[in-house]
Amino acid sequence: MEGYHEWVRDLWLLVPEELYIRDVIPAADGVTIEAATATESALCPECGSVSRSIHRHGERVLADLP
Repeated sequence: MEGYHEWVRDLWLLVPEELYIRDVIPAADGVTIEAATATESALCPECGSVSRSIHRHGERVLADLP
């Protein structure tokens, strides 16, 4: 993580251990974090069944609360 700003290093403290961080891309107006689950299986968000296949990819935007 050498070369990253301190605030980017501090983000690692917020990452749940079930997530695998693929990349952290800092920018002037924010930061992009590419992540995936670190487990071999997970519950399907639609039917609740345990699955080992990827059901979907998505983008999430985090924002500060007012």
